Amino acid sequence: MRPAATAEDKHREARAWLRKVFKGDQVPQYEINDRTIEILYRLSRTCNSRDEDAEVMVADAEQRTLEYQAETRRVAVLLGSVGLSEHSFSQSGAVSLKTLSQLAVDLDLHHPTLGSYMVALSDQAKDILGVADARKGEAASSRALKASTGAGIAQLNVLMRTLEAAAAEEEVLRGRTDMFANETELLEHKGKAYAKSLRESDNVLERVGYEASLSHGALLAQAAELSLLEKEVKPLRREVDAYRDLPPNLLAARVKLEGAKEQLLNVDTQVNRSINQMHA
Repeated sequence: MRPAATAEDKHREARAWLRKVFKGDQVPQYEINDRTIEILYRLSRTCNSRDEDAEVMVADAEQRTLEYQAETRRVAVLLGSVGLSEHSFSQSGAVSLKTLSQLAVDLDLHHPTLGSYMVALSDQAKDILGVADARKGEAASSRALKASTGAGIAQLNVLMRTLEAAAAEEEVLRGRTDMFANETELLEHKGKAYAKSLRESDNVLERVGYEASLSHGALLAQAAELSLLEKEVKPLRREVDAYRDLPPNLLAARVKLEGAKEQLLNVDTQVNRSINQMHA
């Protein structure tokens, strides 16, 4: 197994290749580092390999040229031995001979015999059929790809329309969101203002000695209670008025009258107390 080339070996080989490429001219300056040396080394190996392949092909072509020249001389000797020469062919014969010669070159025939021509032409026919089949397959693949492309384009158009609709809906929702955000901010400001006003009102009520009994609900409750008491007083007053007409000498009437007066006095006292509380 060939040992791995060192950096110095790679640089030496790359340098030799550069001198060969520039053929005695000065090699341009280049930065010497591991990456540059590796690139030049690989490039030199690739180019040298291609040069070797080209030399092999040139040598093969030269060898075939020599073989063709030898075959030409051999055929010329055979034709001369039977009294034929290149100039003895008719124009159509010369054209046919040149055509056969060019066909042998095109078919890459080493020995231009009838059998070689037939085999080479048969191979060419097979290659042509293979190319035709390949073209049919490519045409089918092209049609399938075209159909798939058309379906993909249609789907893309649907997606684009969906995206546009989504973008429009997003714009509408963004507008609504902005409106809700503004309203929320406005409500927050109002809430803070109301809270501040409520605190100020509480402070004012506290300074003026406001009590819970003076609230609207408490006053309504007292008014309802007063209304009930007045309803209770009315029959008692009627009863007292009835007792006033009694004769003063009747002891029972006096006792009853005094009781009614005392009851009426209690009710009046309670009514006056309620009224005073309402106006306090």
